[in-house]
Amino acid sequence: EFSSNVTERPEELENLALQGNVALTDFAFLRSLTRLNTLNMAEMNLGGFDFNLLSSMPYLSNLNMSHSNISELSANISGKIIDLSGNVIARVVSNAFRCYDRYRYGGCEIDLSNNNITVIESDAFLDVSRVNLQNNNISIIKKDAFTEVAYVNLKNNSIRDGIHPNAFKGVTELILSNNDLSNFDFLQQLQSLRTLNLSHVPYFSRCTTSCKVFGTLRSLEILDLSNNLITELPVGIFSGLVSLKALNLRHNSISYIEYGTFASPTREPNWSPNRDAIAEVDLSYNKISELDFSLFTSGRSIGRLLLHGNEIQSIPDDIAAFGLSTLGLQNTRVTCANLVKLKLKSVSVVNDHDDNP
Repeated sequence: EFSSNVTERPEELENLALQGNVALTDFAFLRSLTRLNTLNMAEMNLGGFDFNLLSSMPYLSNLNMSHSNISELSANISGKIIDLSGNVIARVVSNAFRCYDRYRYGGCEIDLSNNNITVIESDAFLDVSRVNLQNNNISIIKKDAFTEVAYVNLKNNSIRDGIHPNAFKGVTELILSNNDLSNFDFLQQLQSLRTLNLSHVPYFSRCTTSCKVFGTLRSLEILDLSNNLITELPVGIFSGLVSLKALNLRHNSISYIEYGTFASPTREPNWSPNRDAIAEVDLSYNKISELDFSLFTSGRSIGRLLLHGNEIQSIPDDIAAFGLSTLGLQNTRVTCANLVKLKLKSVSVVNDHDDNP
C-alpha cells in the first residue's frame, strides 16, 4: 500500500518512480498528486487500471506504463510523452489520446508498440505529433483515426485493405513496412506526405505493367521500396512524384530498367531535368549485370546512383555526361582501373552506407 501522506506535501510532488512494484494494487493516492510532471509505472501489474486517476494531474507530461499488463484504454489520456509499449492492449478507442494546447510546443508522442492492437477507432489520436504502433496485429484503421498526426509507424502489423481512405489527416511520415497491403487507395488523400516506407510489402513483387500505386503524391520526397522481391519497374510508376528526392530499391531482384522509368510527365512551369532531379536512387543488391546509363537522360536527372552488390562489370568513362556525379560500386565487379578513371573524371565513388568518397 502506498499512502498519499508519504510526503509532507503530496500536492507539490513533481516526479514519481514506481517502476517494478508489481505488488502495488491500490492507486487512489494518485489523485492527491496534482502537480506531478513525470510518472514512471513501468513493469507493474496495471491490468484494470483506472485512467481517471490521472485526471487530477493537469501538469503530467511524461507517463511511462510500459510492460505493465494493461489490456484496455480509456478516453482522454493526456501527456506529452506517453509510453504504453509492451502491454496487451487490443483496441485504441475514440478520443484515447489528445494533445492539449499546453503540450503543443514540440508535439506529443505516443508509443503503443508491441501490444495486441487490432483496431484503431475514429479520432483515436487528436493533434498528436508522433505515434508508434509497430509490432501489433492491426487490420482496421477507421476514418479520421489520425487527426493531424505527423509521424505514424505501423510497421509489422496485419494490414491488407482495412485502411479507410480518410484515416490519416496531415501525416508527413508514414511507415507501413512489413504489412501485406493490397489496397492503396488511401494514399491519394495524403497530399502532405513527405516520407513513405513500403519495404517488405509482398504486393510489389506482383506489381507489373498496370501498377499505379502512387498516383500524384506531389509532396513525397523519400520513398522506400526495399526488400520487396521486385523484378521490374513499370514505366511511369514514379511519374506523379514530382518532389521525389530519394528512392530506395535495395535488396530486390531488378535486372533491367526501362527507358522512361524515372520520367516526370507531370511538368510544372519552368520544369527542367536538373531542377527536378532525384538526389539519390539506391539500386544496391539487385541483379543488375549491365546498365545502359543513357536511360538516366530520358527524364529527371539523378545525382547519386548506388549500385553496391550488383554484378555490373564496367562503368563508361563519360558517365558524367549522363548527369551522374556520385556512384556506389562496392561489392561489384568493376575493376580498380575503371574506378581510377572515374576519379580522374571527378566522379565521386562512395562506399556502402558511407557519404564520403
